[in-house]
Amino acid sequence: LEAVTFFRKVIGTNDDFYHRHIVKNNLFAPIFKLFVRNGPRYNLINSAVLELLEYIKKERILRLIRPLVANHLDLLKSVSYVDTFSQLIALYERDKASNKNNGTDVEEEENTKEGDESSYFDDSDSEDTESVSP
Repeated sequence: LEAVTFFRKVIGTNDDFYHRHIVKNNLFAPIFKLFVRNGPRYNLINSAVLELLEYIKKERILRLIRPLVANHLDLLKSVSYVDTFSQLIALYERDKASNKNNGTDVEEEENTKEGDESSYFDDSDSEDTESVSP
């Protein structure tokens, strides 16, 4: 329960670094595994996961919604006792449709951006390799 609460606080920081880390390492998988293992019980674990997803939906954090829905669509479709899951799917589909109409692929853009950021450290600087004579 504390892990889900902490996860919610990290997402609440709205820091792109943390959001990219969550997506890159598929950190929603353990959250959903816990949710499934909890079963149909209405308890604190269920409430914490629902609150986490409700926050993501309310804030429209598309960077998290896209992989969350893409990777866990079957689970999201199977839960019908709250609207949060179906609304997340609707946001995902609306975003996907608008990106298709604009001719952009957001996931491709994000992967390119992430690749550019990581390649920054791969490039050697000419200043580092040149010797300076006294």
